[in-house]
Amino acid sequence: MAVLLATRDGERFLPGQIGSILAQTHGDWVLHASDDGSVDGTWALLEDVRRRRPGRVRIRRRERPLGFGPNFLSLALDRSVDADFFAFADQDDEWFPDKLRTALGALEGGAASGPALYGSRTEHVDEAGRSLGLSPPLTGRPGFRNALVQCLAGGNTMVFNRAARELLLEAGGGDVYAHDWWLYMVVAGCGGRIVCDGRPSLRYRQHGGNAVGGTFSSPRAMLRNIRRFKDQVPLWNDRHVELLRGIRHLLTPENRSVLDAFAGARRRPLAARALGVRGSGVFRRTFMGNVSLAVATLLGKI
Repeated sequence: MAVLLATRDGERFLPGQIGSILAQTHGDWVLHASDDGSVDGTWALLEDVRRRRPGRVRIRRRERPLGFGPNFLSLALDRSVDADFFAFADQDDEWFPDKLRTALGALEGGAASGPALYGSRTEHVDEAGRSLGLSPPLTGRPGFRNALVQCLAGGNTMVFNRAARELLLEAGGGDVYAHDWWLYMVVAGCGGRIVCDGRPSLRYRQHGGNAVGGTFSSPRAMLRNIRRFKDQVPLWNDRHVELLRGIRHLLTPENRSVLDAFAGARRRPLAARALGVRGSGVFRRTFMGNVSLAVATLLGKI
């Protein structure tokens, strides 16, 4: 198991996250950390862990920051990081002790071969570790129609197998906004197996320094996200469509048709756009998520 940890100025919460990784009931892992130009004590913390766990921790430092998504993907796309399974790790969470064991059991319990991706719910906590409740339930069937407009789950919960990693290597995408969303698109688009766990696997810390932060299924959260990302989402989708067309030969025939329908609808006038997006079958996995998708479509922010 390769644990892929991306860091940036994370000294405040990083000790708790590393401690939770060290406490995993599944002990066969190597931690690969990529620091994205931290200016606090993060690098010193990583060096200390490497000294204390020789052979179990590998670290590297970037003087010129990439951003959170490309930093994670730089680890996932690094062929020198070799394992049968891979897990993304955020710097400020705390994993439940059985996180890796549960994910591996879910992935190994299905088909023996082929790309597979696991994601779960999270328990949101504040800066002091007080519970704020669970992330929205992972309702609806996951797949490419969902992946085009929404990530499966928090990347901090994701675990994927070697076959999924091979797909990611062929797909590339080091400059996408979100590593987790892109991974979901690639695995789902190519017909891989998607495993959703309705149980939380970690404590997802919410604080002012979150790169993205958790979302709650409420009208207020919906409006906040529309305002925050309304101009970025079309640019993200432009990049996703471009990259997906580059791996068109890997997509299933059905998903090629979905991609064509979605891409073709996005730039049409209002009525044709609304009908085209609906006809493509794309969906989000909560009621409020689908409301926000409809609003974004009407505003031309899709």
